[in-house]
Amino acid sequence: WSAAVCSSDLNRDVVFVSSQDAYFDTDYLTDNNIVELYDGEFEHTDYAVYVDSRDAWFDADDEGIVRDHNDESQHVDDCVLLENGEYALTEEAFYCEGSGEWYLLDDFDPVVVDGKTYHPDHVPATEESTTETGE
Repeated sequence: WSAAVCSSDLNRDVVFVSSQDAYFDTDYLTDNNIVELYDGEFEHTDYAVYVDSRDAWFDADDEGIVRDHNDESQHVDDCVLLENGEYALTEEAFYCEGSGEWYLLDDFDPVVVDGKTYHPDHVPATEESTTETGE
């Protein structure tokens, strides 16, 4: 009788981790470096990455995870591809209407013309600037 109760209790208090091919007691997940992933699955930290901007763990093989310009793991849906080929969180970058590319805010101060954002090297000529230069 009590053996059946114990077995039933164990089934409710354990999780299977496929990379370890083992079950782990939920009370000892931290002790065994097991984390819950964003999708509700469980994984060993050797096979998982923490994404700070999402406050969540992801499978290390998740195709949606990229390394950003700071060499931190990010989810690609939260990032933009910068003109230099690196990723950055969207809020760390600006889109240049002139070049059609993204630039890191830490590297350049965007110029706003008529409500549109430009990289300093791609600011369009305005009537005022063409009058001053005589062009």
